[in-house]
Amino acid sequence: MAKILTFPEQVNALNIERLRKLVINGPDKYPGAHYIIAKDTEDKFNLSIDNRRKKADELKIGDIVERHI
Repeated sequence: MAKILTFPEQVNALNIERLRKLVINGPDKYPGAHYIIAKDTEDKFNLSIDNRRKKADELKIGDIVERHI
């Protein structure tokens, strides 16, 4: 159940490294994340399809990560 439900968490200077690890884990490994919503463009990236390592490196303050509960 905890891998299905998500919580949108905004990236800031204090949590960026932890959220990068969740993005790399992706949706199948707990704890992980399902989506990234870019701050600038409002694009929603599905982490089961996109390159997770690249997206983790591109993560910036203000983005939203939909992580596992």
